Amino acid sequence: MSDLYEISINDRTGATVGGRVYAINPDAGYFPTSADFPMRMLIESHGAFYAPSRFWSDDETKEELEALGQLDRSGDDPVAFTERLDRIIKSYEVGEPHNLPPCWENSDDISGTSIADYPYVEFTLTVHDPRYVAHLSRGRRWRTTIYSDFYKGPLLGA
Repeated sequence: MSDLYEISINDRTGATVGGRVYAINPDAGYFPTSADFPMRMLIESHGAFYAPSRFWSDDETKEELEALGQLDRSGDDPVAFTERLDRIIKSYEVGEPHNLPPCWENSDDISGTSIADYPYVEFTLTVHDPRYVAHLSRGRRWRTTIYSDFYKGPLLGA
């Protein structure tokens, strides 16, 4: 599967992270605003950027996010996933989309297009425990195929 989004972290203060979600693929369709999207963002980024000696002294958070990721991937118990998500995510707010219409609607060749020209939304994520976002520092960027199970958000074509 092709990457749908690029996520960039602009700031982290305590349990709150600010950043941008860029839509880098027309298949993205919309900017997710439901809490399952940032939960998947935490699961994915934690696995990619985890460094226990730098952030916390035990593996409790790592194990919890890994278990939550397995629960999400299996799809066996969406209620349990949502309940655990609610214990981790305090709030997730998404701003208005920028750079619309998308750059791919204005040109047949976007190969030289800067990420700054892609559609994006700014987000603020707050968790109940700052350990869940300790690995997300200013300047972190990654591309991802994560998605939201719940259509709730501004359309790219709007």
